[in-house]
Amino acid sequence: MIVIKISNCVHQDRRNQNTTFIIWKRDYSPLTEDEVTEGWVMENIELIKPKGVETQKNTSVKILSKRT
Repeated sequence: MIVIKISNCVHQDRRNQNTTFIIWKRDYSPLTEDEVTEGWVMENIELIKPKGVETQKNTSVKILSKRT
């Protein structure tokens, strides 16, 4: 389980919002938790982001925690 924070996104039709969500092993398989980096999350954000969240030009991500 990895907790991710997205900054400066469109959430529920409001711009420049922040949101936090969890991805599970099935979302990043066959990678291990150590191989999931903020760069990987940004590259795959369209696949793993929650419904109702859209990216903007200045969207950034931060991994808050990783748990097995």
